[in-house]
Amino acid sequence: MESIRILTVDDFPETHELLEAHLCAEAVRIVARCPSAGRALIRADALRPDVVIADVWLPDMSGFKLVEVLKRQNPKLKIILTSGGEYRDEAILAGADTFKPKEHLFKELIWTIRGLFPHRFKPANVVLSGAVEARNV
Repeated sequence: MESIRILTVDDFPETHELLEAHLCAEAVRIVARCPSAGRALIRADALRPDVVIADVWLPDMSGFKLVEVLKRQNPKLKIILTSGGEYRDEAILAGADTFKPKEHLFKELIWTIRGLFPHRFKPANVVLSGAVEARNV
């Protein structure tokens, strides 16, 4: 099974490190870490990721605008916007597939990605960081 390719966009290096630590599923791979929207646009065009995880507040362009531009370039691209505040409505209106507040992002991230690509995950392909989570099926 081919890995889900992820591009992360945040101006804080710590966020990239936390994302990598929480995305330890074998079916997921971070292909680029971008500190700005401009850099993300260049890398997304070159790398063609399956998912972009981007902060709402970036130094050169808002995450909302980044979503609009990325979706014009690749309408099939899945985008998760995140922020310390609550911007779910604005994120969805901009074209993001989902919004996660940073306080919930890391513990819910693999399940969020799984929901975006249900056909690409099997239970054996999901490994959670730090703890095993049992789900009733």
